[in-house]
Amino acid sequence: EISLGLVGSEMCIRDSSIRFLMKIVFLHSHPIQYFAPLYQELSKDTNIDLQVWYCSDESIKGHDDLQFGVKVNWDIPLLKGYSYQFFKNNSWKPSVSNGFWGLMNFSLVKALKEEPNSLVVVHGWKFFSYVYAIIAAHYFGHKVCLRLETPLSHEKLRIGLKSGIRRFIMKRILFPRIHKFFYIGKGNMDFFLHHGINQNKLIFTPYSIDNKRFRKIYLKNKNRKDEIRTSLGLPIDKQIIISSGKYIDKKNPMDIIRAFAMINQADIALVMVGEGILRPQMESLIKGLNLKNVYLTGFINQSKIPHYYSVADIFVMASGLGETWGLSTNEAMNFGLPVVLYELTGCSQDLVKDGKNGFVIPNGNIEELSDKLALLTNDHSFRQTAGQLSLSIIDQYSYATVIENLNEVFN
Repeated sequence: EISLGLVGSEMCIRDSSIRFLMKIVFLHSHPIQYFAPLYQELSKDTNIDLQVWYCSDESIKGHDDLQFGVKVNWDIPLLKGYSYQFFKNNSWKPSVSNGFWGLMNFSLVKALKEEPNSLVVVHGWKFFSYVYAIIAAHYFGHKVCLRLETPLSHEKLRIGLKSGIRRFIMKRILFPRIHKFFYIGKGNMDFFLHHGINQNKLIFTPYSIDNKRFRKIYLKNKNRKDEIRTSLGLPIDKQIIISSGKYIDKKNPMDIIRAFAMINQADIALVMVGEGILRPQMESLIKGLNLKNVYLTGFINQSKIPHYYSVADIFVMASGLGETWGLSTNEAMNFGLPVVLYELTGCSQDLVKDGKNGFVIPNGNIEELSDKLALLTNDHSFRQTAGQLSLSIIDQYSYATVIENLNEVFN
């Protein structure tokens, strides 16, 4: 393979055929544990010249996560294996936690002006810098792609003046400047179609995790459940229902506890991986219901969390409005777990075949949530079959699919 680097018109020569080298710039708020492995994989593709631009470095320095309620330092490499650049944040209240005005990176304009024509992928319009970059990138002749997570089911629940202004800006200012729209799943695709985006402008870039890493650990641990449970301080003689997420209102952890209490079986344990501001209320509820075998783990970092999935039997997520996907579901399915989700959990339309690899429950229906969890605990054969189907489904939501579909944008 021969590679020729030409300013503004890079190309690679392979097998006597000429193909343009795709220049892609991903603009992201800050390094995120779920995206770093994707960028590493993209960088391995010899057809892609990748740059990742970050508006903040707070996740690298470690930061106080207001929802977790603890200082977070991720223990997997977030900047390894791909090219990146940080931009100065000029906000008077700089943080990804401070809403729209928390990121104001004025130097993006100069960088976009000087960058050879590229595909610029922006992750929504949550921050000033995102909107700023979309307008500037379009002005300087780049092809702008918008990656968004909002499912239509969530959009329909947004009402009021603020939502009306948001939709006006979206349709009149942002959407006309977008070359392609990256959708993460069915609900998100429906969102774009609902707002009049033509189907031929939509590119499927499924919300994915590092399946290879999780699957490798699954295969390594699948015959070591008792050993791993003992090391984690979990019972070896009970089935384990696992949830994973921050202890915050959006995740509805209290619903999960109440559903578990209604099952009322001594041979089942509930493990809630996470931490957050609702812990005191959760502990009070557990005590008030006199529940045994409920484990609140506290914050678990990325390198350790697979061990909890390894010893589980069933996964549950009871999220509501604001849960645009729910990547913990992807993680759990890589361990062959059946999944039970509330219907407003964004991935429920994609990752759950209702009655086959799990169940989708109407939000807030704790009795049905409990019934379906009980069904899975009592039907070993169905639980095994459902788990195997989960493994098959999640294979389709992979970095490989993202890369393949990104290549199609240029062909």
